Amino acid sequence: MNIVLISSAGRCGIYEYSQILMEGFRSLGHQVRYIGVRRHDNRDLAKRVRLVNRDDDVVIFEYEPGIFWLGGLIRAMAWLRIWRRAQILLSVHEIGPEKYPETHLIQRYLARPVPQSWLLAVGDLLFATANVTLRFWMLRMGLLAMGLLPHGVVVHSPKAAENVRMAVGNPQKVKYIPHRH
Repeated sequence: MNIVLISSAGRCGIYEYSQILMEGFRSLGHQVRYIGVRRHDNRDLAKRVRLVNRDDDVVIFEYEPGIFWLGGLIRAMAWLRIWRRAQILLSVHEIGPEKYPETHLIQRYLARPVPQSWLLAVGDLLFATANVTLRFWMLRMGLLAMGLLPHGVVVHSPKAAENVRMAVGNPQKVKYIPHRH
């Protein structure tokens, strides 16, 4: 089987994990390639997914929100699934609401002091409400797409298994494979 792993180009725990995973696949007789992507670089990700060949059997995204922006990941998975008809597996290492910038924006709005002028306070509240609503909607839609696009999702910890439910509605799609030390 031809397997492609896509994840971080830099040295991080997930990069090292991916190297070990590649060696494991190779020891089982599979052909494996690693495609490293610069951290939070949507253009690099879009360019690198073009390196996936039509004869590659499975594309595995080793995912953690600190590696890929959610929008870039969704576009990459959609392109591979729709145009390349690739089998996609999303391997989720860490996920949770606190991992996304939209959550931090909402918290910043809650922590802001109230303006002294009631007119400014109402205007600020209306703007903040619209912005929070938009960001919440974008995050939820992004998580929904992230859960729908891959053919399967793998998690590696009980916390990730619990938190991935914010993106994946079908529990049969999720497989728990713990890391071995």
